[in-house]
Amino acid sequence: MNLEYQFSNLLGLNLDDLYKNSLTNLYFKNQNLEKIGNRYYITNKYQGIGFVFDEEKKMTSIHFHRGGVDGYETYSDSLPCEISFKDNPESIHKKTNLDFLSGGGEVLPILGKTNYWRKYQYSNCYLRIEFDKNNLVTLVSLGSSN
Repeated sequence: MNLEYQFSNLLGLNLDDLYKNSLTNLYFKNQNLEKIGNRYYITNKYQGIGFVFDEEKKMTSIHFHRGGVDGYETYSDSLPCEISFKDNPESIHKKTNLDFLSGGGEVLPILGKTNYWRKYQYSNCYLRIEFDKNNLVTLVSLGSSN
């Protein structure tokens, strides 16, 4: 089953093409491309969204943030599968109706305790959702299956 969402068909596209796209250009405007390791990032903390690109500058994932962490504001447009930042793991499972992988919750050196997460695989992409200590959505990521 494909995930039908406004950003899902943009995964895998080249950065140059995304600058010409009216949807992504809205978020790219006045933002800088930053290189960390072999990846590139465009982060718009004010609008609560971040884009990740591989070394060939093809988009690999998009992150939608709930505000209050690392200087991000809350992403205010619609999220995939009618997810809301007020959802918990059970309500999201009802909305996706898919099997999932899960992880997180362990304590790592330097990072501390990681968020619990669930990952739902679609035929065209994956949807990964992180939950805070109160089991509410804190991050929604849409990523390329390739």
